[in-house]
Amino acid sequence: MVIWSHLSCNLKAMERKNIGIIGIGRIGEVHLCHLVQSAQVNVTYLVDIEPVHGKIRNLVKQYGLQNVKVINTEEVTHMLSDKLLDAVLICSPVFGKPHKKSELVKFALQAGKHVFCEKPVDLDPSVVEECYKLAEDHRKTLQCGFDKRFDISIRKMYDKIKAGDLGELRMIKLVARELPAWINADYLKSSGGIVVDSAIHELDLICWLSGERPESAVCFGHAKNPMFKECNDVECAMIMLKFPSGLVGYIENVRGVPYGYDQRFEVRTRKGDALYRESIYHTSSVVE
Repeated sequence: MVIWSHLSCNLKAMERKNIGIIGIGRIGEVHLCHLVQSAQVNVTYLVDIEPVHGKIRNLVKQYGLQNVKVINTEEVTHMLSDKLLDAVLICSPVFGKPHKKSELVKFALQAGKHVFCEKPVDLDPSVVEECYKLAEDHRKTLQCGFDKRFDISIRKMYDKIKAGDLGELRMIKLVARELPAWINADYLKSSGGIVVDSAIHELDLICWLSGERPESAVCFGHAKNPMFKECNDVECAMIMLKFPSGLVGYIENVRGVPYGYDQRFEVRTRKGDALYRESIYHTSSVVE
């Protein structure tokens, strides 16, 4: 797991570290799966708003977590007071109850724990800056879960751009499509919406790749599926961005394509009189 490897670099090697996971939803389960396969950590706490639901019971049994403590989110301060706990993964919604995600980040850092936080830490930039300043003051790692930055092919594209190999950027186009099986009403209601939950990855990448922040943005979306309408969300979103340099950004984000997980990244640049195009494709052939 690339993200965990990055976080663990500040922890002493060859010692199994004790980890707590807050939020055992879709992404919390993904991280748990990776952590239990690591020889570097012990998962000692699972925290959720409903600690005894069937999913957690099944996960504890599946992974043989005999010594794990399962608690609800109201008891999170009890977990953070455990001196044997080294780090926490925060996988709860941005505006989760009884604590916002950024509040959990602050609690953990103040308790002297390293923190990995799923994106976004908060929707208020000043709160995000406050969290990172707190991590610096306490000399702890705070990492936000923009995992696509760790994709090898995207990193190669980033390195080419920064080295000037591609010339002046003209357009960046990012496409992200997900399987229908990943989406249900319960998930949509707590996700924060397609932009906060999904397109945020592409928004992060486009700013990271370009080294700029957009000066204007336009977004269109639709919800033909009644489930998305009922959850006040959209199943397809198109975002157009204009940057100070003149660079144009295009993001297409779709939830529920039947043919598989599909990610595409394209950079168009001008090198002299030639138009350069670099494309990366990550697709699967899974069909529902």
